[in-house]
Amino acid sequence: MNLALFDFDGTITTRETFADFMHFAVTRRRLAVGRVVLAPVVIGYWCREHGLALICSELEVADGRLTGRYRGKQCVGPEKSRRVLDRYDLGDFAEVYAYGDTHEDLDLLAIASRKYFGWQPVA
Repeated sequence: MNLALFDFDGTITTRETFADFMHFAVTRRRLAVGRVVLAPVVIGYWCREHGLALICSELEVADGRLTGRYRGKQCVGPEKSRRVLDRYDLGDFAEVYAYGDTHEDLDLLAIASRKYFGWQPVA
């Protein structure tokens, strides 16, 4: 079995697509109720429905309210690859593919056997 790792926006799209995704995945009523609050829940639900694992930044909640800060570190740079390595034993996969498009993805590409930056193979 192989493992494929993708950065969400800009890698498999040509621009940020989070707003488009939310309009596709959420009813207008729910979108109006909580654009930011429901976003992590909706993406997590969508990934589970499609058999995909989601590794991402999480929002901090204190006393039942969002604080405006991340819970733990933001999932970029070295933190992105650390979370992947915490979740998967890469030795269990014949090939590990990683796709990125910014400097924040370079650590993710470094742990892969097949790396693509802006859809171009990287040695």
